[in-house]
Amino acid sequence: MRLPPLDPGMASAPVRALLDDVDRLFGRSWIITRVMAHTPALLATMITLWERFATSPLSDMDREVIAMEMAVANGCHYCVPAHRFAARQRRLELAPLEAIARGETHSACRPAVVQALVRRLVETHGALDDEFRAFQEQGVTPGQMVETVGEIGHCTITNYMNRLARTPLDDFLEPYRQ
Repeated sequence: MRLPPLDPGMASAPVRALLDDVDRLFGRSWIITRVMAHTPALLATMITLWERFATSPLSDMDREVIAMEMAVANGCHYCVPAHRFAARQRRLELAPLEAIARGETHSACRPAVVQALVRRLVETHGALDDEFRAFQEQGVTPGQMVETVGEIGHCTITNYMNRLARTPLDDFLEPYRQ
């Protein structure tokens, strides 16, 4: 590990409060959030994103498809098992996410549409041109497209942070390593 997680016992009161917010939000401490705590502004920003995206017009499955696609595309050793864990906690269908984790395109209608949207947004850096209407015809609303861009940004930050830090898996994520 290149960037060690911050020890909550050694953190300032404002940073401890942020880490407590993460614990309340996710029900537990995560190593990656303790790495981000070295820069409280980043951790505070991520907490805000996580809280706001929880009320997204995207479904939990849509959000996990985005997260898994980004984790695989960015080679994030931490986020693939983290999103397996999250999907299981939310009782989501795992087959689409496992297909994505293997680098495949899933055949289920909505997950395949969301996965294709993410791929095209990343490949074109947001310039969908003619595809914009095609995604709308497949049931993706403009608000969902905007939220997808936000999720891509959020995932890119966590994926890059984990790769930079070489974040080890939390013990509770080990069974989801596969």
